[in-house]
Amino acid sequence: MNLNKLDNKNKIIALILIFLVYAILVLYLIIFKSITNIKSTRADILDQKINLEKNLIRDKNMAVLAKQLEMIEPKLDEFDQIFINSNRELEFITTLENIAGDSQISQKIILDPDSGNKKNIYKKTPLKLSVKGNFKNIMNYLAKLEALNYYINIKSLVMSKNSSSRPDAGPLQNIINLEISADTFWK
Repeated sequence: MNLNKLDNKNKIIALILIFLVYAILVLYLIIFKSITNIKSTRADILDQKINLEKNLIRDKNMAVLAKQLEMIEPKLDEFDQIFINSNRELEFITTLENIAGDSQISQKIILDPDSGNKKNIYKKTPLKLSVKGNFKNIMNYLAKLEALNYYINIKSLVMSKNSSSRPDAGPLQNIINLEISADTFWK
């Protein structure tokens, strides 16, 4: 556009329009860039806020876990004692025999430590006990068996009257057969 041919009034209007277009263009580019920077900064701030919240939650969880661990640690030794040490099978069998002797009953133990599941550090091993004695002594035996420190999970318990018992012998002299099927846990 040639400004020399225009009169002064139109020149001023043209210059103002050119200046306004130039100013709007500059402002638009500056504002657009600023808006882009603001959006980027806002996204970064939101990401940092989310990360801080995650870290805060993780720290809270860690504190809770630390408190729970402090409560559990003293009980770990007690928990570890419920498992039978695989190197001390004889001690376990001797304990069962002592309970039977103290209870004045006869007992047959069927235990195969090698048949247990070996996937974990702790393996489950089946235990079968065949017990004979009078009712009072068998109940005493069961109470002592339950009081052991070892974890013995009884799956079935079958009690029957022995066919060789004398019917005239009285209730304390009748012999009872007890078959116990259980799982023991070994480490």
